[in-house]
Amino acid sequence: MWDTHTTDYRITGKDTPFHTHKYADICRVLFDAFRAKGLGISAYFSKADWHTPYYWAPGMERGSHMWRGPSYDPHKYPWLWEKFVEFTHEQIMELLTNYGRIECLWLDAGWVREGRHGQDI
Repeated sequence: MWDTHTTDYRITGKDTPFHTHKYADICRVLFDAFRAKGLGISAYFSKADWHTPYYWAPGMERGSHMWRGPSYDPHKYPWLWEKFVEFTHEQIMELLTNYGRIECLWLDAGWVREGRHGQDI
């Protein structure tokens, strides 16, 4: 829930009713408030993202029902998987560089990986 520039699907997106609110960038407001009280910052990031076509590509073989993994086989579509990895890296870099020091980053969705190999994060 931050002002990402990787997608229009974001808390500050023009199609959200909250986008003009002075506290629309929720992460910034919360992180600043916590720091003002002397607290460290921990952030949660879910690698699974059903709102990007790089993870949940419409019309793919696994896309007929919702499940935890991508809607395609990364071995059959390595270019699509690589786009998803790049997208994920960009979002994590935004979170870790635009909001000051983050003491702990919790990466959820451990199942998000290519085969038995861990995602290159």
